[in-house]
Amino acid sequence: MQIDYTNLSGIRHLGYCYQHGIDTEKNEIKAFELYEAAAEKATEKIAVDELQANPSYSS
Repeated sequence: MQIDYTNLSGIRHLGYCYQHGIDTEKNEIKAFELYEAAAEKATEKIAVDELQANPSYSS
């Protein structure tokens, strides 16, 4: 299965499905990995948004 790691909501939702065994076999390790990937992407997005909103930071 190919996962689109750019879709934060989708990553979190897929993690929830793995955590609770919804339409897939329950896999808490995979759920944790997906939650972690979502958190990392969210942090990256926040940083990029902050740099775009405040160009003086990149000087």
